[in-house]
Order: sequence, then C-alpha cells, then structure tokens
Amino acid sequence: MLLMMRCDVLQAVMCFMCVALRLVKGHVLELDDRFLQARHEGNWLVQFYAPWCGYCKRLAPIWSDVGTALSYPGSNIRVAKLDCTRYSNVADEFNVRGFPTIKFVQGDKVYTHHGGRTKEDLVQFAERAKGPAVRQLKSKGQFYNVKGQHDLFFLYIGSDENCPVYEKYQRIAEDKLLLNYFYATKQEILPNDITVKSAPAIVVFKDNTYYTYEAPDDLPTKASILEWVNAESLPAFIKVTSSNLHEIAAAGKFLVIGVLDEKVKKTSQHDRLRTLLEQMALHHRQTFHKDFQFAWIDDAETINNIIMSTVNVPSVIVLNPMTQQYYLTEEKPSHLTLQSMSSFLTQVKNGTAVAYGGNGILRRIYRVFYEFISSAVNIWLEHPIITTLIVSIPTLMISFMCYTICTTETYDEDEIDEEEEEEEDEGRAAMETENTQDEQQQVTGHLKSE
Repeated sequence: MLLMMRCDVLQAVMCFMCVALRLVKGHVLELDDRFLQARHEGNWLVQFYAPWCGYCKRLAPIWSDVGTALSYPGSNIRVAKLDCTRYSNVADEFNVRGFPTIKFVQGDKVYTHHGGRTKEDLVQFAERAKGPAVRQLKSKGQFYNVKGQHDLFFLYIGSDENCPVYEKYQRIAEDKLLLNYFYATKQEILPNDITVKSAPAIVVFKDNTYYTYEAPDDLPTKASILEWVNAESLPAFIKVTSSNLHEIAAAGKFLVIGVLDEKVKKTSQHDRLRTLLEQMALHHRQTFHKDFQFAWIDDAETINNIIMSTVNVPSVIVLNPMTQQYYLTEEKPSHLTLQSMSSFLTQVKNGTAVAYGGNGILRRIYRVFYEFISSAVNIWLEHPIITTLIVSIPTLMISFMCYTICTTETYDEDEIDEEEEEEEDEGRAAMETENTQDEQQQVTGHLKSE
C-alpha cells in the first residue's frame, strides 16, 4: 500500500514537471515563413538560429528564461525563434549573416542586438526596442523608480511637447533608442533638490549627480543637443566589455583605459591605478571630460588584439578610435600621480606624445595577417587534435602530389635527354664509320691507279 502511494506521488510530481516544462516552452514560439506577414502584428523578439550551431544550443536555456521573463501581463512582446536552415527566405529577408542573430521586429522597424547574451541583457534590449523612445513621468514616485533602476538616463523638463526643443529631443531619442533611456516630465514633478534655470531644459542623471544641457548662444539646435548627448551617454568611469566596446569607441573621445586584474588584492598597484583614474574622471571633469573617456578593463587580451602588441598588467593605455593610434605612459604604474597623468594626457591631446599603431596601409596588411594567425592559434588551442588533423592531412596530400609531379617530370626529362644523347652518339658513330670507309676507298683507288 505504501509503495503504491509512493508511485502515485512520483507520477504526480512527474506530471507536474512535464506541465511546467510545457508552460516554459510555450513562452517561446517556433516560427515559419508565415512570419513575413505576422511581423506587422505586435512586437517580436526573434532568435534566428541553426540546429547545428553550438552557440545556439548554449543560448537555448537562456532564451527560454527570456520568454518566461517577458510573458508578464502587459508586456506585449512575443518571444520566438526561427530555424534558418528550413526557412532561408525569411533569414534573407532579415539579412541574417550569422547564428544566433537576435532581432526585435516591430512591423517595418527592425533592431539588431549587439550586446551581451544574458537573460538581463536580452530582456533590457527588448524593453528598450519596444519603446516609446521618450517615456513620460507623471509623478515623483515614477521619477524615483526610474532613478533607482538606471545609473544613467536623460530627462526633458518642460510642459509644452510641441516646442522645438522637445521635437529635437524626440528625434534624437528615436535614433539612440537602444543606447540610452530618455524620459520627459514637467518641472513641478521634480523633487526640490533638482533645479534648472528655466524650462524647457534637458538633464542627464549619472555618476550620482546630474548635469544640465547648456545651448551655445542660448540657441539649442539638434546638432548641439546630439553632440551633448553623445558626450554624456556614458558614465565618467566605465568598465570595458566585449558588448560595450563599440559603444565606448563611438563616443568620439580619447579612451584612457586602465588594464587591470580584478583577482589581485585591493592593496596592490591595480587598485591604486584604478582609484587614480576614477578620481581624474569624477573629480576633474572640467579638465578632462570634453576630450577623454576614462575606463578600465579586466581582459588584457582584448587590448592586445586591438593594438596587435602586448601590454603589461597593470598599465595605462590611451586609444584614439578615429586614427587607431595608441599611447603608453613612460612611467611605471606605481609611480603615476595625478600631476604626471595630467601632463601625459595634455601631451596626447596636443599631439606631442609618442604615438604607436595607426591605420596606414602597412598596418592594415599586418592586421590581416595578425587576425588570421590569432584565429588559427585560438582554434588550435580549443581543438588541438581536430585542428592538427584538418591542417596536416591536406598538407600531406598536397605535398605528396607535388612530390609525385616533380619526380615524374624529372624522370621523363632525364630519360628523354639520355635517349637524345644515345641517338646523337649513334649518329656520330655512323657518320664517323662512313667517313672512314670513304677515306679507305679513296686510298685504295689511288693505289690502284698508281
């Protein structure tokens, strides 16, 4: 009896787990070529994948979590996936060139995800892409919620949404929808500790404070607002990762990067160097903010691949994304001070510091070879046996073919040469024999005549 009860309980648990798994899988829709028409029906977060792709397989459980996270009431975002090997026409329509490719589709609007592939990154991407580009804050409670959720966001302050400043702000927000958060509110909604000279105004909240846009000559234009937004779109001191490197480089500033190691104890040179750069970024904004973006990275290999050389850890490197040049400090990290770093950055800005790298033709050719060799080495390190077989077998076959062809040609030529020499020798011998016979006949004739 007890055994039967245990079996019933086990069956009930198994049934519950199956139902739960079906519910989880049900949050991710499997698409086909009918999606070309369905794309205009709501908001879609779509993973374009191939069944044989290892990256797609690793993303599968995360994608299920994303489907669950975006299934809350009022989300209006349908999470789906499409097999590009079966529906290649759909993949071509959305310009899919690799797997997995993640896109947010809203009718004719299509946004491609280039960031990280954690559940949080993907959910945040979908929420941003869904819009609206500018979200309205109608109470102080909403303002405090937004301030608690985001480390950096832009806020338009004004009552008239038809004014030219708001129209320019709206267009910029639509262009930078995936990069930053944009909000709007009335001045009376703001807390008393946040003040602006006059409305309308644009404010950025970051680094535990806020900064106000000041129009040149009091005539705000879209170009000046956009330039200010680009300059303020990142925290003063940010960690460089593979997902935000392109965004940081697009800021149009010199990148001052501390190459550090997080695993080292905080009493080391690493922590001292990080503190120095953070102090320069936060407390000397007036001096450095316009021309320099301060950052740090815990991956020296990424920097090595950028400059195609090797940097020490810890160290400071300054990159110019426009010219692809880089600058290195002459002093050791343990000897760097605020004064010496300020002097070094001034030389970089003025063009008097020693520059390495660049984007010349020789440098580009070198990069092609460097990336090829680096890729080959990385593949070999990950799969040494398979890579060795893939490289060695064709190499041996080609070598054998070349050896066979070369030796065959050599043998034929020698044989032909020997035959020709034999024929020539035989011809000479025959001619000599004939000449000898002729001479003998002539001698015999002379004797007979005498």
